[in-house]
Amino acid sequence: QKMETKQETVLNQLVELASNNKIISIGATLMALYSIRSLYRKWSGKYKDSSQKSLNVVIVGASAGFGLALAKQFILLGDNVLISSRNEYNLRNIRDDLLDPKQGNLDTLGDVHIKACDVSNFNEVQELGEYAKTVFDEVDMWINTAAISEAVYGGLDMQDMNNARDIININFLGCIYCARVALDIMLEQNHGKIFYCSGAGSDGNANPHSILYSASKSGIHQLTASLTKAYDHTNILFNVIGPGMMPTQLLLNTQDQYLTKSVARTFNILCEDCDIVAEWMVPRMRGVNVGGLHLNYMTKTRIFCKFVTFWRHKNRFFVQDDYPDVIVD
Repeated sequence: QKMETKQETVLNQLVELASNNKIISIGATLMALYSIRSLYRKWSGKYKDSSQKSLNVVIVGASAGFGLALAKQFILLGDNVLISSRNEYNLRNIRDDLLDPKQGNLDTLGDVHIKACDVSNFNEVQELGEYAKTVFDEVDMWINTAAISEAVYGGLDMQDMNNARDIININFLGCIYCARVALDIMLEQNHGKIFYCSGAGSDGNANPHSILYSASKSGIHQLTASLTKAYDHTNILFNVIGPGMMPTQLLLNTQDQYLTKSVARTFNILCEDCDIVAEWMVPRMRGVNVGGLHLNYMTKTRIFCKFVTFWRHKNRFFVQDDYPDVIVD
């Protein structure tokens, strides 16, 4: 009986110790998460600049999606923008919308200029640069968000080679053309920032159903790093902005017809509204004072938090029940 009592005492002590260790573990985990959150907030606000400076900004590919969302945020901060895309008619309508009094006090909104330009045509990019010099005293930023993707979601054997040429010319060669023209302007004025937009494939991961788009985006980081090194003796900065997944037409064109319930559920978690991303991104683009960075909105911390709170994102962009469980060929 004494032996049983002793065993019970030891068992109770072990249970108490285990409970204490459990509490300690939970406390340590909470402290670690709080530290990560604090560090993330400190880093994410490092380059933030929301001051009223009236910067002059050229945005290529600004007729829709993320490019248009960036233009809105710059204008709200009092910056002047020159927006460009291939369709001038769309640009005129967009300019009217951007300067609508509903957007804010017209006295504090920046000016909006438009110019049609196909970034895959170097002559048109040069014309855009010349026009920028006529409407702006200086060009503080040149942002390239122009991009297209495959017409068909699938392997290379399913792709049209004319479309393949357009993807490479617009998504990658267009970045080189824009850099060349922007450099002529910024070297003369001795300052400026050039931004490229990353996308699927930029991180080097395989993307078997969007091969051409991913290949065109994979060179963005190399281009940015090389330009940063080549012009590190100047006041011109080259950086990449990473908005993450957004429910834009670029995504819907290739993905919507192939969505299943599970994919739609994942997209609802990972996607973010263009305006929300732009609101986070623009102050950091304005404030960044070093080159060779990847200003990434969808960080691992943010992805983790989104999955932890998955129920908040149900049917946010895609009504999951509208899609089949599996795709039948």
